[in-house]
Amino acid sequence: MAHFVQIHWLTLLHIIHLYKEVLFAPNSSSGPPYSSQTTDHTKLDVFLNNLSINPKEIAGFIIEPTENSAGNYPLSQRFITTIDRFCKKHGILLIVDEVITGFGRLGYQWGIEEYGIEPDIVVSAKGLTSGYESLGATAVKKSLEMNFRGDDDSCLMHGATFGGRPAACAVANKVFALQSKYDIFNQVKTKSKLIENRLREFEDECSLIRDISGKGFLWSIHFSDSIDGNLINQHITEKLCALGVLPSLYQSRKAQFLEFAPPLVTTEAELNDVLDQYHLVFKNLTTNSLPIGQQDNRIYEADI
Repeated sequence: MAHFVQIHWLTLLHIIHLYKEVLFAPNSSSGPPYSSQTTDHTKLDVFLNNLSINPKEIAGFIIEPTENSAGNYPLSQRFITTIDRFCKKHGILLIVDEVITGFGRLGYQWGIEEYGIEPDIVVSAKGLTSGYESLGATAVKKSLEMNFRGDDDSCLMHGATFGGRPAACAVANKVFALQSKYDIFNQVKTKSKLIENRLREFEDECSLIRDISGKGFLWSIHFSDSIDGNLINQHITEKLCALGVLPSLYQSRKAQFLEFAPPLVTTEAELNDVLDQYHLVFKNLTTNSLPIGQQDNRIYEADI
């Protein structure tokens, strides 16, 4: 029986209901020790050295360069290198989920590029067309290509329903051209430091912020565990909307963090303007300011 190991629960959620043979590696879903700010990887080493099955039974290991749904914690070089070596040693396919992290979000074509490893399979979508069209793509190494070829009885039948969409492919080609023309990837790398510096300022000033994590244009502001995640996210969302800022739609996750992931074409002036509005909200954020009324469809007036 072939097994899969995954680093992030959301990536294979739909598969889990169909295919139960999935192992879960310790990950950064709860933050450190698997954030980019630490070198402690004891739990990963213990997991890999004490698997409940023979490693030869594992078909693939799936990771995100920066896991997203649990707080945008970038994986460290040691973490990914350990996984890469383990996969090569046992003949396991290393599959990288770049649906969110690909096409410039972390300042690279692929988020995995920074780590100096070559995955066997890369899956992508979203940034592929900058969200203007629905399109996904799976890239595989040349050595795996023949496994996808053959007649109808032997090839992998995939993507037939929405396959071969010329309009979506045309949009993707235009996105590639504009990314090159405006040097988007390098701009993201440069402006990422601006975002980090501003968010660190918020962390220093607001006692309810316990941590900042992220990379490129994919960040999270983590709040104290002593307050209700849903309450603080609803409060901040209302305040920001009143100031003309539409924060992340992922507040529906009711988590202890607020995501900050601006468009890749955002200028420094625009970033500073939006972050100034965040600052207005955070500098007055206290436990006493959190109680709020039931949301409705009215327009909220800023009272910060």
